[in-house]
Amino acid sequence: MPRDYELNRHIRYEVIGTKEDPSAKAQKDRLAADEAVEKHQATLNEEWKVNMKSDWEARCQARHRVNAAKAAQKQLDGELKCTKAVLVEVRKEALRLLLERERAAYAKELEAEGKTFYMQRA
Repeated sequence: MPRDYELNRHIRYEVIGTKEDPSAKAQKDRLAADEAVEKHQATLNEEWKVNMKSDWEARCQARHRVNAAKAAQKQLDGELKCTKAVLVEVRKEALRLLLERERAAYAKELEAEGKTFYMQRA
């Protein structure tokens, strides 16, 4: 084979290969668009996952605050109940002491008059 034929054949294939085929260009554009859509979809999926996780964490924090408030209220209710019970005891003791003082004063008044309390025998 002559050398010119081989050179012409290579040039011919190179020229044919360099021509832009409209269907090949459309396919390349379609592939590029598909890749861009896939990349965008992956970004959206990642953002959705992040948003779902942050929503979940926000709901957990809200539940924690509610439960903490309930626990604090329960503790306060218990403390209030104990405080009321102690206050009742203090009032009872104060009334008992007052009654004893009044009884002693009344006994002194009766004794000054020469009288006494009637005590029923059991």
